[in-house]
Amino acid sequence: MARRVILGLLMLVLSTAPAMAVGAIEVGVLLFRVPDAWVQIPAAGHRVAAFEVPTEHGSAIVTFDRIPDASASAVTASWAELFEEAPEDIVQKSWTERIADCPVHFARLYGAWRGGDGIGPGKVSMATALFESRRGLVLVRLLGQPDAVEAAAGTFLSVVKRGEDGWKP
Repeated sequence: MARRVILGLLMLVLSTAPAMAVGAIEVGVLLFRVPDAWVQIPAAGHRVAAFEVPTEHGSAIVTFDRIPDASASAVTASWAELFEEAPEDIVQKSWTERIADCPVHFARLYGAWRGGDGIGPGKVSMATALFESRRGLVLVRLLGQPDAVEAAAGTFLSVVKRGEDGWKP
């Protein structure tokens, strides 16, 4: 009898729990809805999810990372270390907006990639959005060959700008 009651309560809880939308990624307290065309690839470490984004110019990579123990200024400064050029030579554009009640620091970078993430060698483009959420930093990054990043940039920005606090009613 007790087993049936517990099973019944469990079924009730599961049936009333809010379901995460298909194609949604939860990173800390933030929720991002990703397009069906993005193909999920393995992620490890502080990386919550990674996707291959096919374009007419090849594929780019989008990653979603939680960065729990760093400041926004330290993270943005570290981006320069990913490229061979001096920091003032890689940043094409940077700006800050508010999304989901968070300051979000955007940057577009271009330069000779030092390696890693299966990208390179050679010149690459990177578009980033760093959220200062109430539960730590969340980094969403688009990376790849310049033509592929340019082709995926509009969809990337759309996903980022529709990010929401998944825990707020």
